[in-house]
This record gives sequence, structure tokens and C-alpha cells, in this order.
Amino acid sequence: MSLRKISSKHLNTILVLWNYLAATLVITLLFSAVVPFHMDEVIAYLWIRCYDYPGNFVTPNDDCTGFWSMNVLGTGIILPLRVYFYAGAIPSLFYYPIYFIWKSYLSARWLGVLWILAQSYCIQQLFRIPMKRVFIALILFLPYVFQHIVDTGPVGLQITGVFVILWLTKKWAQTPKLLYPVFIALIVFISIWTKLTYGWMIPGIIVLQALLLFEERDHLKKMDTEYLLNQVYLSVIICTVCTATLLFSTEVNNPTQMPLLDQLFTQSGKSYSFVSMVNDVQTLPALHILFNPLETANRIYEIRPAGALAYFYSFLVYGSLPFILFALWCGKRISSVALLRSSVGYGIFLMTFFFIAKNREVWTMHHTVLALPFFVFAIAALFAGIKWNQRLRLATSCVATLFIALNLYFFLVMISQPVLSEADPSRHTINQILADKRLAQRYLYISIDRGMYFLQAMYGHPDQRNIFREPLKYQWQVDEIKTALYADNRKALFIYDTKVQLTDLDYVREHFDVVRCRAIPENAVWQVLLEADEEGNTCL
Repeated sequence: MSLRKISSKHLNTILVLWNYLAATLVITLLFSAVVPFHMDEVIAYLWIRCYDYPGNFVTPNDDCTGFWSMNVLGTGIILPLRVYFYAGAIPSLFYYPIYFIWKSYLSARWLGVLWILAQSYCIQQLFRIPMKRVFIALILFLPYVFQHIVDTGPVGLQITGVFVILWLTKKWAQTPKLLYPVFIALIVFISIWTKLTYGWMIPGIIVLQALLLFEERDHLKKMDTEYLLNQVYLSVIICTVCTATLLFSTEVNNPTQMPLLDQLFTQSGKSYSFVSMVNDVQTLPALHILFNPLETANRIYEIRPAGALAYFYSFLVYGSLPFILFALWCGKRISSVALLRSSVGYGIFLMTFFFIAKNREVWTMHHTVLALPFFVFAIAALFAGIKWNQRLRLATSCVATLFIALNLYFFLVMISQPVLSEADPSRHTINQILADKRLAQRYLYISIDRGMYFLQAMYGHPDQRNIFREPLKYQWQVDEIKTALYADNRKALFIYDTKVQLTDLDYVREHFDVVRCRAIPENAVWQVLLEADEEGNTCL
């Protein structure tokens, strides 16, 4: 009988997991059917586009030829640790198992929905709220879910790490196993490696950890203090050593330059003063982004200015919590633990948003969204601690209905806006054409406008070769391309954006004998110019 119960329990778990995975897949496909892909959604996956496609090792100073690599602590060990000046390559490890099974940009978006699912599980563990309700709420929260699916940050890994850290902190306080603080240390290190903007989140994480430990203070007092501190010290040492190794690693060709450490010092000098923030509050980029839910899609669509409804949405979502907490406290309809948790979480949300808004480099939602996990924590704490009655259930149902309606409305408005040319769907037509084996083996694919390179480099034919030259306007670039063509016995194929042409096509035609690819409709935003080849060419 016990074996049957165990078997039945495992079967139920598998079915529940299967249902959630099916739901995440459906959400990904439905979302992607109406929201175009942005090239930077896969910018962090350098290891994949370089090592799964060895043909992308083409010319010096390309990202696949070691341009972003680092010399580990000056030891001579060269590793591809970065994908950009301040962003690390570690997200490739989390995406590769999915990519290995499903080589499509859709799989990258699926990972974003899976991050939401993982967060829902952690929130369930922290607050004992049914996971299904948490998942639905997060999926319907437009600015939040959009940044996870269209993850140009990348932010999904960092935000999920916040909830995992808090969950592990709670588990450690209840059962102090060394594994928990070690995992926390590694998560912090991985998040810092992913992108240095994680520094904005660290103070808030520490405060919430302290809050969770404070709640378990009576239990912790019964334990061996030295044993607990030794675990904490070890985790701090692990995190410090790993992070220091990353920060003090140098440029490959310049042993005196530590690029990530330099970025930290550079960013510290790019902040608004408090006085300037107050004086320019109406034009502060971070506020402009937060107060218009459509701004979450500003890398894909031409965004309309915020209207009265957008401001109402922002107040309802981000500004109403203090009033709700005050009303519940006055009516004695919320537990003291929930009141403290929610108040602290909301305060940390505001504090983190201040850190973000203070930076002059903030210009899009994938920066601002890093404050939202603390807001989500505050909302979850609120719902977990309400002392429900019929009137509260009715009021909550009304607010939830309004929240859902507003998010759906702004989603429909968002997808009705004009698509930016760099995200135009015609790129997928080109991607399909360039998957032709003959083209992949005979041509060097040269993206000369922003929007196509990462898409093609990640999801193309195994024999392809790609480079990114935006814009192509110098003789040394032409010489470099011709050298690569001669060395590999290939011809040139240029991919360009007809609406935002940073490269003069006459300059291209002056140096290369090219014609338009006839397989692409003439009215398509993205086009291809290529040198003539033998018969059987799809484009000629």
C-alpha cells in the first residue's frame, strides 16, 4: 500500500510538472506569434554561437575570435568570460540544454517563461501561496513578464536568483545545512558575472535575508552559533574569491587593464546627483519608463507617449500598496509578520529603483525591471498575511479584474504599434533562405545593420560563417572582408535594413559586384545583396 501511495504521489508530481511545462510552451508560442524577436534576446549566448558554429571564427576582433575573452588573474589562462564590456557569458550554460533540443529563437523565449515558473515555485515556498496563482499573476504582469520573455538584459537569471536566495535563506534558518549558503554564494557570483548591474540588487537582498533570519531568531538561538557563523564565513569566502577572480582578470593583450573592475569605477561616475534628480524628475528616464507600461517594449515597437490611463495603471500597480497596507492595518485584517514583510519589501523596491534611476546609463525597462522582484515580494507577503473575509475577497476580486483588464489592454495597444525595423519579421525570411546548404558553404554572411547578426549566428546552417560590420564604411573593413573571402574561397553576402541604413549601399557596390536576392520580396524591410555564384543559387 505504501509503495502504491509513493508511486501515485510521484505520478501526480510528474503530471503537474508536465502541465506547467505545457503551459509555459503555449504561452511562449502565443506570445511569439504576435511579438517580434529582438536580436539582443540572445546576445548573452556567445559560447553557443561561437562553439556550436566554428565557422563564426572569421576575422580578428570579432566576438568569436576572443575579443571579449579575459586573461584569468594574469595567469595566461584565456577564457571567453564576457559577451560585452560589462556582461558575462555564463547564461549560455543555462540555455544550452534547451538550445540543444530546440534550435530556435523560440527556445530562448521559452527559457524566460521557465524562469517565471521557477520564481513562482520559490514564492510558493516562501509564502505558502498556491503556485498556480503566483504563476498566473506574474504572467499577467505585462512589464515584468515581457522583460523575461524578450530578455535583452539578460535579467531572467538575475531576478530568479533573488527568489532562490531568499528561499534558500529560509531553508537554512530552519535546517542549517552547509549546502544552502554555498549555493547562495554561487548564485550571487553567477548573477554578478551575468551583468554588473546586479550590484543594484545586492543591498535589497541582504536586507530581506536579514528579515527572514530575524523571523527565525528563536529557532537560530537554539543552534551552535559558531557552527552557523562558520558556514556563513565559508560562503562569503567562496563568493569573494570567485568574484575577485572575475573582477581582477585582465584584457588578453593588456595585462594592466581589468575591464570589469574598470566598468565598476566608470559607472560610479555616471550618476545623477540627488539635487539634479529632484530638479529633473519629470524627465528622469527611469521614471518615464516605469510610468508607461508600453515602455517595456521600447526595443521592438515605436512607443506612444504615456496618457492618463498609463499613469493610472502605474499608480494602481506601484503606488497603491502603502494605502492598502494602512487600511488593512487599521482594520486589523493583516498579520504583523505580513505587514512587516510587505512594508520592508516595498521600501526595498523604492530603494532599488532609486539606485537604478540615479544611473545616467539607464534608458530601457531591462534596467528598471531589476527593482520589481522586491515589489513582487511585497505583494506576495501582503496576500499571504491577509485575514480574509467576504468584503476583502470581493474587493480583491474587483482589483484583480481591473489589473487583468489593464494589462491585457496595454498588451493589445503595444502589439498594435509600428514595429521598429531592427525587429522586423522579414529577418526570419532571410534566416530561412540563408539556411540553404549551398549558400552557407559558398558565402560569408555580413550583417551591416543592427538586428540580424545574433539571430543568424545562433540559428543558421552548421556550415555558415558570419561577421557583423555596422556600419561598413572604411577601407580597412573592405580589405579585411576580402582577405577572409579569399582565404576561405567564399563570396560576399550582405544583409541590411532598408529603413535604417547606417551603411551606404553605393559604397558596398563600389567594392563588391553584388545584386539583390530575388527570393526576398522587394517590399521587405530586410534585404540581401550578394555576389554572383554558379547556377542553382536560391537567391539568383
